[in-house]
Amino acid sequence: MKKNTIPVRDPHVALFNRIAPVYRLFFRHQTRRFEKIVPLVVRGGSEEEIVLDIGCGTGALTTLLGGMGYRTVGIDPSPLMIHYAMEKSIPGKQMYCVADGASFLPFRDRSFDIVIATYVLHGLSSDKRMKLMKEARRLSRGRVIFHDYYRRSPLTDIVEWFEGGDYRGFVAKGSREMREVFISVETVPTDGNMAWYICAD
Repeated sequence: MKKNTIPVRDPHVALFNRIAPVYRLFFRHQTRRFEKIVPLVVRGGSEEEIVLDIGCGTGALTTLLGGMGYRTVGIDPSPLMIHYAMEKSIPGKQMYCVADGASFLPFRDRSFDIVIATYVLHGLSSDKRMKLMKEARRLSRGRVIFHDYYRRSPLTDIVEWFEGGDYRGFVAKGSREMREVFISVETVPTDGNMAWYICAD
C-alpha cells in the first residue's frame, strides 16, 4: 500500500491525510515562523523537561522544541502526518504516535511539563475542543499553551471553510471555553490574526 493511501474512517482525519504531502513541503517555512513566535511563551529547556505537542502535523514545532533542549512527544490523528514527522525526528529526543488529542491519551496524569497545541482547536467542534482542553489539563504539570486564531479575516474564512472546522465558533467563544477549563488564561497576540493562549490551573 502506498503511504498516501493509508485508509482512515474519520472524514476530518482523511482530509489531513490527503493534504499531508502539501504540509510536508512547508516544513521549513513553519519552523522559521515558530522560531519567531515560540520564544514569546517558551524558553530553552532541558532533557529532564518533556513537552507534548498535540496535533503535531509534520513535526515542525516538535522538532524546534527538541532543538531547544526539551524531550518531545508529538501526536496527530493523521498517520501520514506522523510518517512525515518521523522523517525529521531527532534520535533519542523525540517520539511520535498516531493519536487523537480529543480522546483519552495513553499517558499518566501530569506526565508533561508543557502541553502545547497549534492550529488545532479551531478545527474541532465545541464539544471536541472541551475534551481536548480537559485532556491537556490532565496531562500537564501546570502549563498548557494553545496557538490559534484571535480574530477573523476574509482570506482565512475561505481557507477554513475548505477544511470544514469550527473556525468562526472558536474565534467567537474559544477563550471563554478555555476559562471554563482553566483557572487562568492569558492571551498573547503574535502576528496577523493569531495569538498564544497560555492556560494554567
